[in-house]
Amino acid sequence: MLTVRSLASARLLATLIRRQAASAPVTASNERTSVIRKEPREGRNLDGVRSAVQRHRQMKQPEESASPGTAEASQKRKLTFKTAYDIVRFYEVNGMSGMDTMAAARGVAQDPESDLHTLTDRQMSVLIHGYDDDYAHTVPRNVRKLALEDFVENCQKRGIKFDVFAKNAILKARINNGTELKAADVLQEWEKEELTPNQETYELVARIYAQQADTKAILAIMQHMKEASLSLSERVVGPLVHSVARQGNYGQAEDIIKKFIPGLPEVALRYYLANAALQNGDIHEAVNAIAGTTASGNIFGFRQQEKIIKLFIDMVEKNMENPFELLAPYLVTSPDGRTLNTENAPNGKLVTAVRLAAAEGRVKDAIRLFERVPFSQRKTNHRREMRNGLVKMIESENTSVEELIEISERIRNNWMLPGTEGDAMGIVLEELGKCESIDRVAAVFDALKHKDYFYDLLQTNPNCKRPLALSIAKQIPKAKSPEERDKRIADVATVLFVAPEEEVRAVEEYRQIIYRLCDNDVALAIHVLPQIEDSIVAREFATSIVSQILRNYPDDKLAVDKLEKFLDSNTIDDLLGVAFMTQLQHFLANKSDDSDNKRKVNIAAKIIALSFPSDPSLPSHSGAVILEFIYCSYALPLSAIQTITEHLQNEPRVNLTFDQMNHIKEKLAKLKMEERTEFVEVLKKQSKTVQRWQNSSLQELEAELDKLMEKEGSTWVVMAAVLCREIVNKVGNQIPMNVSDAIRILEDIQIRRGKMKELMGEMEGADRKRAETVMRTVLDKAYNRLANAAFTRAGNEDGLEQLDKLWNLGIGSSLGADNLLFYISRLYLGGRLENAGAVGEVLRETGQSVVGDTFEKLGRRLALFDIAKIDSLTSYLSDTFGFPHNSVLRLKANIVQNEIKALIKSDKAEEAFELCKKLALQNHKTVGQFELMNEALRTENRELLEKVVQLVASQNGQSAAVYDMIYSILDCRLIDKWKDRIKNLIERQPNEIDSRMMGYFVGKASGDKRPDILRNIFELMREKVSIVDMNNVLETLIKLYYRSNDFESIKSLEEEIRKTNYPLKNNTEKWLAKMHKKDDFPLLLFEHCCLFLFCYNQSFSDFYEPNTNLFESLVEAREFDLKRLAVDLARDRKRTKATQIDAELGR
Repeated sequence: MLTVRSLASARLLATLIRRQAASAPVTASNERTSVIRKEPREGRNLDGVRSAVQRHRQMKQPEESASPGTAEASQKRKLTFKTAYDIVRFYEVNGMSGMDTMAAARGVAQDPESDLHTLTDRQMSVLIHGYDDDYAHTVPRNVRKLALEDFVENCQKRGIKFDVFAKNAILKARINNGTELKAADVLQEWEKEELTPNQETYELVARIYAQQADTKAILAIMQHMKEASLSLSERVVGPLVHSVARQGNYGQAEDIIKKFIPGLPEVALRYYLANAALQNGDIHEAVNAIAGTTASGNIFGFRQQEKIIKLFIDMVEKNMENPFELLAPYLVTSPDGRTLNTENAPNGKLVTAVRLAAAEGRVKDAIRLFERVPFSQRKTNHRREMRNGLVKMIESENTSVEELIEISERIRNNWMLPGTEGDAMGIVLEELGKCESIDRVAAVFDALKHKDYFYDLLQTNPNCKRPLALSIAKQIPKAKSPEERDKRIADVATVLFVAPEEEVRAVEEYRQIIYRLCDNDVALAIHVLPQIEDSIVAREFATSIVSQILRNYPDDKLAVDKLEKFLDSNTIDDLLGVAFMTQLQHFLANKSDDSDNKRKVNIAAKIIALSFPSDPSLPSHSGAVILEFIYCSYALPLSAIQTITEHLQNEPRVNLTFDQMNHIKEKLAKLKMEERTEFVEVLKKQSKTVQRWQNSSLQELEAELDKLMEKEGSTWVVMAAVLCREIVNKVGNQIPMNVSDAIRILEDIQIRRGKMKELMGEMEGADRKRAETVMRTVLDKAYNRLANAAFTRAGNEDGLEQLDKLWNLGIGSSLGADNLLFYISRLYLGGRLENAGAVGEVLRETGQSVVGDTFEKLGRRLALFDIAKIDSLTSYLSDTFGFPHNSVLRLKANIVQNEIKALIKSDKAEEAFELCKKLALQNHKTVGQFELMNEALRTENRELLEKVVQLVASQNGQSAAVYDMIYSILDCRLIDKWKDRIKNLIERQPNEIDSRMMGYFVGKASGDKRPDILRNIFELMREKVSIVDMNNVLETLIKLYYRSNDFESIKSLEEEIRKTNYPLKNNTEKWLAKMHKKDDFPLLLFEHCCLFLFCYNQSFSDFYEPNTNLFESLVEAREFDLKRLAVDLARDRKRTKATQIDAELGR
């Protein structure tokens, strides 16, 4: 039963309607008033107005595009808005509002001398729309609401009265901003101000009644509008439908819709019904309301899609599950159904909703909406707003850790942030390093470190290491127990060493930090080490402690005791001995009393042993290097080497391969230290089993693996993993690879690996940790390497069937981006769109970068497909995955270039030119011009040459065409015939050669190994090339000469450079200087002496003064600055290991 909620409001409404009916055409009257007010009032400065309009028209970007935190940009924008008219024109030109414009409007309203009172009713309404959804897309609604009320209040204080348009704008903004309103109060306000409502006013009041489900009041409005000869639009009938449906009368609402169509848009009315059902919590009724659209409703039209998208946004704000899937049948979606279609014009509504949700801190809603925005329409500023919203969630204690990580993973998996920003999890790491709340950092980090992707995350975001480690270290003093303290130190080590692939200096600083955190002692380190889960981090942590103790010796008088205590604690699994082998040498060479010398030798033996892996079947590179360094050191006596050998020969970890042993023997022989070779023979404990496996056939290895896996228990798991690796390597080393064998082995190893992982669950302690390490570092890496190699090989063959078999093994996440993109392309070209989309999903999840070179490589692999299919493929890749259009074009360009070469080879140069021309006209990019020019020059086809030059000139400019032709002349070795003409052409060019063009020429000549082209470029074009670019040409030319051992050409080039006084960069001068050293033994010896001095911190003068005559003769012969050379050598080679220096000095 319909009831009137407010009798007073109904009476007031009737009074206003009667006044409306009594007045003749009110609209005309309002228009007349508006026109009159547009005339400038007396004293108004029209020149100032015109200049303001001109300034705003010249603005290239709206205010929101500027960095929100830039003070200079903010100040610049504030200076722009000197008057209220400036703000109005800004809104009209740019169509958006922001915090700065609202602040400017507030200033204008508060300024008694501003021009606010001169605005017409229409202009005032435009100014007020800046607080509404019309313009303020990115300002939170609660902020807009407060700003609007403040503006209205300031205007009222100044005595400024609002006319009909402005009042409607205020009312609309209040409704959209969520202000609680009563229709009676609104109508009373209009009557008090003696304003006559127009059609828009009634529509807005109807919206208020609809929210109150006051159906009878809406019917009264409709009746009065008929009496006043005002048309009933969907903005009045829609609220009626909403009000009826809000009371649960869905059938009655349907009848109302049928009554008013086709006169009114059906989908718009059905949106009101669906929205009401949504507010009632009836999600199925909401979907059914849209599903009931008739054929004449044109549900896929522009306006209709706007309403469906608005309903989707409402569903997301109501936190409904799977709203996009429910509405997908009624939306224009992309081919894969994941997002809206790129061509769907109302997508802007969705983008606006994303930005508003992000601004209001509703990041989860923003993500759910942003997932459905087409990839090509995800702009940088949209992504930046998503990033800012995520940052707020990280800082907010109100967001749970689980929700934060869930949202971050969702952003990451849907490519919602650009590559330059890093992925969402990287942002979490970055912000944790800045977060001031120690407890928040601890909670988030504890949750993150147990994620599978944690180690990869730290590896891909190395810049986050230091600040994040510092944030975690701040928690150590606040630890409530020794266990918590040890855990936090372990966390710091995990962050710093999880991917120790940075430069040596950075890692060395990390090691010093760890040692300080452990109070410069080992007692705390012994407790921390078992807390570290990752074996690589544990190795780096132990290496840090040992290296710092050795570095502090002999100043640290307790160094020997600390090392003994730490090495005997049985907490160290591995050490990276190569990181401190120079310090270990000094430690052994430093003379002490006899007892200390024995202890030091024992310590050195333990360190060398721990530098070998605990599993003898694993590679032992680090241990072999430190062993070679110690055995070949002149600083250590033979007795020390003998004692070390006695300790090592009983160590099961020490395991040298046959090649490593021979290498050490050869090195000792070169150094005239043959007496030490017998000690190397003592250490010969080569694994006969691994040697036998390497020399066995594939069938024999598979048979042995079958027997091994039939054993009971779990002790054989490590051995089986190593055997599986040998099988995988055996298949991968086949030339050419047998893809069928690879598929069979991968499938078999996958099954066996699953069984081994089950058995690992039964292991305990160190055995399980060792098995997991072997599985991850030995078998998994070899398996992934074979999977990629087999996939590449199968793709190069006619192997779509084999590719499918490999894919079905579940190797998708281990494949590289080039293989995944190739498989997507092959599936699409084969008409299997659904499968292509599934592979694309895997590519998204891996988060791998796809760059232009990837597409160029893809073009080479798809060279046999025709151009029409490739055109379709490029459109699919660009539209579906959002790859940059220019990068995708490199795929097509490569194929076109190959076809042009084939046509030229078949003496069809004219057809090749037509193909080149067609591509140039389509994509405004020339491909194959060099091949065509070369053909024209070889065959002396002047007509073809002119046509190609004209084509290049039409696309890239006349200068580019001339320089392309010159390069082709050089490429065809026709320099002698064309030399004078080339000089004339170059002299007539008005500008320097573009850096990108010169870079292309250098890369092309270098790839073709044509130093003669670069030499001619230097001789002919140096006046038209920048000094920086020409230095790059010279560096590349010197490298090409050097690789071919053409030192005579280097010498002649240097003479020409000196003769012409051409300016060189320091790097180029060094290259030229170093080229002379190849067979200069005295100079080479001097260089190595300088390096030796640098590494052992000895002064230059100590070495220079006793050898003055030698060095002066070198200076006289070579004419170089000796001291400058010493400094340069030390700087260039400061990271060179002492082993290399000792070896050179020994020779």
